[in-house]
Amino acid sequence: MTARTGLIAAAITGLAAVLADSQTRCGRAADTAQTQTENALRAGWDGVAYGYETASEYLSDALSHLSDLEERLAHAVEVLDRVHDDMSAPEASGHLSAVTAELGEDHLDHAALAIDEALGHLETVEAGWLIGVAQDLARDLQESGEALVTIQDDVAEEIRTADSLSSTDTGTPPRIEELRRQGHGPQRHGPQVTDQQLTDRVLWWIDPMTGTTVDGDTGRSHRCGRHATRITSPEAFLKAASFLRAGRAFAGQQQENTLSGIEYIRVEAPLSEIFGPEYRRYVKGIRMNGTRARPTGDPPGSRPPTPTDFTDGVMFAYFRRGPGGEYRLKTMYPKPMDGS
Repeated sequence: MTARTGLIAAAITGLAAVLADSQTRCGRAADTAQTQTENALRAGWDGVAYGYETASEYLSDALSHLSDLEERLAHAVEVLDRVHDDMSAPEASGHLSAVTAELGEDHLDHAALAIDEALGHLETVEAGWLIGVAQDLARDLQESGEALVTIQDDVAEEIRTADSLSSTDTGTPPRIEELRRQGHGPQRHGPQVTDQQLTDRVLWWIDPMTGTTVDGDTGRSHRCGRHATRITSPEAFLKAASFLRAGRAFAGQQQENTLSGIEYIRVEAPLSEIFGPEYRRYVKGIRMNGTRARPTGDPPGSRPPTPTDFTDGVMFAYFRRGPGGEYRLKTMYPKPMDGS
């Protein structure tokens, strides 16, 4: 962990502690509202029971969102722990972007809305001290939201710094060479693949790795789907690989694999989460518009290939466990919404 990411991790840990306290108070309030529901039903006060029961449901909903956010914050700290001064700028950017994906405001916003709804129902039944609890929770969640925005801004600044360092690097990063040895991701989907190679691959199943229809990975006949795609720079490739490896989906599958014995991990993430709103500049592809028997249409040339539309696309990666237990990147490529 660097000095700067250490400060960010400390801020996230502090926010998580505040939210843990909010969860405790929210859970107690939900339980109390449910108890009051039962008391009101026994007394025959159906309207009051409805108010308490609805408030309890909203409080429980808020608790669920806060619990999920706590898990996300914990994972964000774990990812920050892996960022170190010797890490390449693209990999650091990928890790930090993975942190950003965990720091979304949706869960906090949903929790705040649920608290507001609960407060309205508690006021309707004149719930006494529970009204004060809900008001305190609403205020605390607003302050937590402000703290979260500050953390998001700090992470975004670190990403900009890492990306600016990436743009000044020259030559092929050593990490890319390591990924070449792990699988075929850079060779088949890296920036050196030309538009003509993408076209030949999607139309005629010519593997960029061999320049023939022989698959450079398996030695058998090469195959391709409706799209042949690539990533446009070594830095973008490293950033995407780091993002996917640092994500919660990867960590979750890795944990499951220790129990199941499965030796691979498949993960994907929106391109917009990895690269931001300008994600299209980091990916490129060619789409076959004909059929497998007539790739350019019937008659030939009537349905020529066209550039792939990556709107709302994702990055897919396949990792396989090596002899030492580590997961190696077998392949990674961008996928459009209509498949690969």
